[in-house]
Amino acid sequence: MLGGGGTKSTGLHRPPADGSVERQHLYTVITRVDELQRRGETDPESALLQIIKTNMVSVPGAQYAGVTLVDQTGDLTTLAATHDFPK
Repeated sequence: MLGGGGTKSTGLHRPPADGSVERQHLYTVITRVDELQRRGETDPESALLQIIKTNMVSVPGAQYAGVTLVDQTGDLTTLAATHDFPK
């Protein structure tokens, strides 16, 4: 868990307003992951889907996104996707 156990403080610090777009996006993603961990009520697929959606906004023109694994035999397994197209 990010930020230490059991305290209300997340341990995360807001990036400087003059930080790069990438740094600000990374902060957004880390904050989202921290929120998901703290809630603890989200199943792994739903959590991954929320993270995908958070990241998708940083890719210009992206309409759909997904996370797909390739095993040693070349078989594909999509863990989460925003639409059927990435599957």
